[in-house]
Amino acid sequence: MRKQILPFLCVALGIFSCQNQKGDTKAVTKAEVPAKTKLEIQKPKSDKVQVMNFGTFHMGYTPDATTVDFDEHNAKNQTEVRTLVKSLAAFKPTVICVEVIPENEAQLNEAYQKFLSSGELGEYVDENGLVAFELGKLAGVKKIYAIDHKMGYNYRIASDLDQDKVGKAGVANYEAYYPQYFKKAQESGYDTLSVTEKLRLSNTQEALDFYLTINADQLTHFKTDGKFEGADEAAKYYKRNLRMFANFNQVPVTKNDRIFILMGASHTAFFQDFLRRSPVYETVNPLDYFPPKVTQKAI
Repeated sequence: MRKQILPFLCVALGIFSCQNQKGDTKAVTKAEVPAKTKLEIQKPKSDKVQVMNFGTFHMGYTPDATTVDFDEHNAKNQTEVRTLVKSLAAFKPTVICVEVIPENEAQLNEAYQKFLSSGELGEYVDENGLVAFELGKLAGVKKIYAIDHKMGYNYRIASDLDQDKVGKAGVANYEAYYPQYFKKAQESGYDTLSVTEKLRLSNTQEALDFYLTINADQLTHFKTDGKFEGADEAAKYYKRNLRMFANFNQVPVTKNDRIFILMGASHTAFFQDFLRRSPVYETVNPLDYFPPKVTQKAI
């Protein structure tokens, strides 16, 4: 007998992964300027390569199970993203990496060169065009590197198992803790935020931990006797991200480079851990380069 035991998962997957209505963004009416902004270039703390690891939602078509209702052709949405990119440009990246498979890197850069000469995004009316291309142009970056690696995994594995055979202790802990974990995320008011504020929230440590947990670690609560169905599926997502990090490690850089990585935020969450432990790289907090927060009022 099978039954649904993840009533909160589908809701949770959309909380930080952007549920934005198509159409105009809300009007900004008042700026809350902090006492000190941090848009100036940060001085390197060591000889490690500086990396800004930036998490986004997919702004165009995506085959991902969790999609975003974002109108990438909406002029106000594009303007808001460009305004954010201008702030991020203060980081002055010399290398940009994106969530595109290496096999498509030549095609990606052909489109990028056309964008540099004509301003046309072509097929890249998505986060790669709206963020990476725009940022690359402002920073004078000549080439964009593709570091993605595709691997499937079943994040709904818990619902596919025979519930009479699933270990009860794991399910009990899941049911005791995860509902309020998801509820807290829902109460963040994410759906009402502007594009900039969604991206700001998505790059907080709390959100990155949330992405990693719901995409992988939560699955370890579900197994049958002698098997590790949930953990094995979670391991597939870890494996994909490790392979992406392996691609990233093949990008030629020096200690004088400044790297900007643009990926879906769940990958950003994994990379945050990989980069933190690395003797090669040192992360720069993207939140330090966001424009000041604003309060919004509906028209």
